[in-house]
Amino acid sequence: MRKYGISNISLSLIAALMLALLSCPLEAMEENPEAKKASLIGTVYQEDMKTPLRGAVIRIRSFATQKEYTSAPTNETGTYRISNIDPGWYAVGVTCPRGDFNLGYGINLKENETAKLVAYIKPGGLLEKNEVTKKKDFFKSPKGILGVVVLTAAGAFTLLNKKESEVSPIR
Repeated sequence: MRKYGISNISLSLIAALMLALLSCPLEAMEENPEAKKASLIGTVYQEDMKTPLRGAVIRIRSFATQKEYTSAPTNETGTYRISNIDPGWYAVGVTCPRGDFNLGYGINLKENETAKLVAYIKPGGLLEKNEVTKKKDFFKSPKGILGVVVLTAAGAFTLLNKKESEVSPIR
């Protein structure tokens, strides 16, 4: 009969614990999986651009996955909120008693950001005012990246093509 020492049992328990931790999905170990989600808030106004529109429903649809998110009908102040949205590009539409309206372009919702979209229902269509509550960094935008690349390339080109004139101690 073989006796097991305390150290063998401890090693077995540690190995079993490590195996259990490694087999858990990473999502289960995250503190708050909703922290990587985006939100959309805003207000819908009637055509006078002052009176809130009650009962409007905001719908957004992902360009990539076609997944759709829908707000509850707007309240008496015309406000709405859509939470827990996967980050990405979305088409936006508004359904109200006056009809269905769509934005002519997409909006980009980013993780950990709350975008604000204020919509005005007009006879010819939908007008909007789009804001993002988190300040954007210029150097992370496409224009900023393009500017840095162009300026870097121009500087490198200038340095590489600079012709040095012959220096004479007599002149």
